[in-house]
Amino acid sequence: MKEMQIVYQGQHQSFESVSYIVFDIETTGLNATKEELIQISAVKIDKGEKIDSFNEYIAPLQPLSDFIKKITNITDEDIMNSKSLPEVLQNFLDFVQDSVLIAHNIMFEMKFLQANLEKYHFPPLKNTYIDSLELACRIYPDRKRYGLVSLIQDFLNSEDYSGQGCLADVNALCELFPIMLRETLTKYNVKEIGQLNDLPVKNLSI
Repeated sequence: MKEMQIVYQGQHQSFESVSYIVFDIETTGLNATKEELIQISAVKIDKGEKIDSFNEYIAPLQPLSDFIKKITNITDEDIMNSKSLPEVLQNFLDFVQDSVLIAHNIMFEMKFLQANLEKYHFPPLKNTYIDSLELACRIYPDRKRYGLVSLIQDFLNSEDYSGQGCLADVNALCELFPIMLRETLTKYNVKEIGQLNDLPVKNLSI
């Protein structure tokens, strides 16, 4: 089985030398080539401070099902006057620029973003990106649950947190990721972002 990475498209970057974009998306399903992207939320962090935010809904080609409304917390009112996908993608690219991207289970987000960037003739994202899910698996090998909600409940003392929408998850991850990173830098001799991939892999053997 192919080993998962924490960092993708990594370069020789120190943790202090870059800005970060913590982001999340909402979609109408799991298939990046068939389902629709309906929300992108993000927060930009520089030198440990939140300096900007991004939250755009996207006009879907088909009405949202009741199931999707329930699991995404997106209402018909949210998308009533929303922008087209190409416009939101351009705005997101302008917001991101060359920042390092962070998301929980980031391959899901990247598959949707890259598929839609290609579809609308944008260049692919070549930014370094970090999977906070895989980082959590490496530094907390004894945990049984690595979902964002579970981590938020345990590390942010938010027992009632149940996943409250795209932007709420982004803001929570903005608080959670520095905790994980500080623990990583304390336990391991990591100087550059790309070295996160060298952290020990959780042993799944029985």
